[in-house]
Amino acid sequence: MSHPLDLAYNWRTPILVSTVGLFACATLLVSQRAAGWVAVLAVLVVCWLVLLAVVWSRTRAYLEVDGAWATVRRFRTKHRVAGTDVAAVRRLRTLTGPGYRLTLADGTRRTVTTSLLRDGGPTLLRWLVRYAPQATRDPATEAAIDRLRSQGLLDSGHA
Repeated sequence: MSHPLDLAYNWRTPILVSTVGLFACATLLVSQRAAGWVAVLAVLVVCWLVLLAVVWSRTRAYLEVDGAWATVRRFRTKHRVAGTDVAAVRRLRTLTGPGYRLTLADGTRRTVTTSLLRDGGPTLLRWLVRYAPQATRDPATEAAIDRLRSQGLLDSGHA
């Protein structure tokens, strides 16, 4: 039975630190009641909400490999992808590290943010080599696969 990959970072610490900081600043602002304190407090709350949204969106990264099927999610919906349906793979640069865009035979695209998942890149690339050998790969993806092979993390016998 397969399991989804774990997140590669600790999301609890930034949430805890920012919440404590927000409450400390809010307490100071309310107790001092300096001119414009309400506007400053509103800006702090908006910044905190933006941080929460960013952290939440990062926790939505999902990859589960189960034989010839991979289940992926970027933000909301999970999508089950068969290896035989993958037509092309392209490596993406994201703010958090590498990710991959899978283009399916019907033209739909699925983005996998592997940098947010523990062992995400190697897991996806091993799955692609084994179950989607027909997929065209960009040079960056080929280089990542070659790196895995040179590190002994991928059998040389696979295509």
